[in-house]
Amino acid sequence: MPDLASIASGARAKAHDLLAAIRTLQLIEREQRPATAAERCLLARFPGFGPVALRLFPDPVTGAYQDGSWQVLGDALQALLTPEDYASARRATFTAFYTSPVVMQAMHDALARLGLPGDATVLEPGCGIGNFMGGAPAGMRFIGVELDRISGRIARALYPAHDIRLEHFRDTCLPQGRIDAVLGNVPFADAKLAYQGDRLALHDYFLAKSLDVLKPGGVMAVVTSHYTLDKQHPKIRERLAEHADFLGAIRLPSDAFTREGTSVVTDMVFLKKCAPGDTPRHADPAWLETAPLVIEGVEIPINRYFLRHPEMVLGTWSRKDRLYDGTYSLESRGDLAGQLREAIGRLPEGVCTAEPNAPDLPARPQPLPPLERHVTEGSFFVADDGAIMQVQAGQAVPVTHGERTLRADGTMMGRRRAALIDIRDQARRVLRSQHEDWPEAQRHHARRELNRAYDRFVSLYGAINTTTRRTKEDGTVVRRLPNLVAFRDDPDAMLVMSLETYDEDTDTARKADIMHRDVVGRVPPVTEVGSAEDGLLVSLNQLGKVDLPYIASLYHAPEPRIIAELGDLIYQDPASGDWQTADQYLAHDEQPDRKCT
Repeated sequence: MPDLASIASGARAKAHDLLAAIRTLQLIEREQRPATAAERCLLARFPGFGPVALRLFPDPVTGAYQDGSWQVLGDALQALLTPEDYASARRATFTAFYTSPVVMQAMHDALARLGLPGDATVLEPGCGIGNFMGGAPAGMRFIGVELDRISGRIARALYPAHDIRLEHFRDTCLPQGRIDAVLGNVPFADAKLAYQGDRLALHDYFLAKSLDVLKPGGVMAVVTSHYTLDKQHPKIRERLAEHADFLGAIRLPSDAFTREGTSVVTDMVFLKKCAPGDTPRHADPAWLETAPLVIEGVEIPINRYFLRHPEMVLGTWSRKDRLYDGTYSLESRGDLAGQLREAIGRLPEGVCTAEPNAPDLPARPQPLPPLERHVTEGSFFVADDGAIMQVQAGQAVPVTHGERTLRADGTMMGRRRAALIDIRDQARRVLRSQHEDWPEAQRHHARRELNRAYDRFVSLYGAINTTTRRTKEDGTVVRRLPNLVAFRDDPDAMLVMSLETYDEDTDTARKADIMHRDVVGRVPPVTEVGSAEDGLLVSLNQLGKVDLPYIASLYHAPEPRIIAELGDLIYQDPASGDWQTADQYLAHDEQPDRKCT
C-alpha cells in the first residue's frame, strides 16, 4: 500500500509521476523481466488518469490544452502510448480516481473484524494498479479486473502472483463458488449497463454483479457513490437486500479523496451474502429507505440508516463546495483515521462464514504443456539460436531483411515478428486446451498467458491489425498493415488477426471472445441473459423455436415485457397461438392475412 507521504499532491507532480511510471512499465515489458525494487516504487506512484484528465488531455470540444506547459506534458503522454493505450486512458479519465491509503487500511481492518480469513479469495472490480492488494495479508489471493490498460499492466507488474484481468467488468467471466469477499472502490460515471433485465447505474452494476458471484457467507466491503444509498428509488437496495444481509455503512467526508484528485461524498458499504433460502437479516431495515433532511434550509433525501445512526456519518452536513445543485457535501471533522477505527468497531464481529477453497492446484502448480512449435508449409518459427525461420518447400529458410537475417533479439522488425509467432502459438494452445477439455484452471492459465503476450505486443507496437492509409496522386488509397507485413504469409495469420476486433476509423481494437472465455469444445449452459434479444437467440439455439417461458426464465422478466422488447422480431400465429421469428412467419405465403399481435 502506498505511503501517504509518497503520493504527489499537485497536478503537475502527479503528471510527472504518471509519465515516469509509464516509461518504467514499458521498459520492464520490453525487457520481459520483473520490476526492481526501485522500479516498483516508481510504478506505485502512478496516480491514475482521473486527477489530471482535464489538463493532460486536450479539451474534447476545442482540442486545446489548458496552457503550453500542459501541452508539453500531454504531447509527451501521447508520444509514449500506442493509439489503443491512449484511447483506453481517455476512456478511463472520469472513473480512474484511486482510494486514499487511510480508507484502504480501514477497509482491510473492516474485513478482518467481519471475520474474513487471511487466505481468502477476494474479487476487486476496478482494481486500478492494485493498491488494495498491496495492503492485504500475504496469503490472500486476488482477482482484479481493470478496464484501463496502463493501470492494469502496472498492477500485473506490481502483483504478478494475482490474477489481473485487462477487460471490462461487464465481460469478465468469474469463477462460481470461489469468491470469499469483494473489496474495492467501484467506479462512478453517468452511464448505465444492462443486467438481468434492468438498466443499472455503473456503480450499482458493479455491486449487483459482484454480489451475485460472492460465495454464501462471504462479505462485501466497497466504497461507492452516496447515490447508491441516497437515491429515492430503492430498486438497487431492494435488489441487494434480497440476497445479502446489510451489515452497516460509513459515510465519508467530501475531502476523503482530495489528495487522490476528487472531492465527493462516498460510502463504505458492508454486506454478507445469504445462503439460498435464508431470510436476510439487516443491521437496520431502514437502510432501504430515504427521508428528507433539512441542510441549510434545503430538504435533501438521505438514507434513513444514517439519520438513525449519526455516529456512522464522519462529517458535518453542509451545502458548501457541492458539485451539483440539489446535493450536499460533508465537511470533515478531522482525524479521519481515528474516526474510521471507531466506526469500524461498531460493525458486527466475526460474521463471515465462507470457508476458503483449497487452491485449484497443488503447492507446486501443475505446469501447462509446453507451447508447440506448429510448423507447416509457410509457417514462421524461432530457431533455437534465435533466428527467425520460415518453412519453404519443406525446408527451414532464414527470414531476411535486406542482407540481414531477422532475429528474435535483434531489430524491431525481428522482435515484432517473434512476438507474433509467440501470440500465434499461445492462441493455438488456448484452442487446444478447449478442444481437449483441459481442467478449468489450466484453460484459464493458457488464456491468461495469451492475454499477457497480446498485451505486451500492443504496448510495444500497437494493435495487431493497425492500418495506415495513404492517398496517391491518382486518388488511389493504399492501405498498409505495418505490424503484419510479411507475417500474413503464415498459414495461421488469420488466427492471429482474429484475436482482436479492429476499428480502422478510430485506430482502436478490442479483444475478441477467445481472450475472455472458452469458444470451442464444451460450452457451459446459458442460465441468464442481459436482453430479450439475447434470450431469443439462446432459445433458437437451444430449443430451435421461440419459447417465451424459457426466455423469461433467462431474462428474469414477464412475457409481456419480452414481447414488447422483441417487437417485430417475433410474430404470433393467430391459428395456433405459437410464436415464431419474423422470417419464419412471413415465409408462410399460404396465410397472407396474418397480422402482428
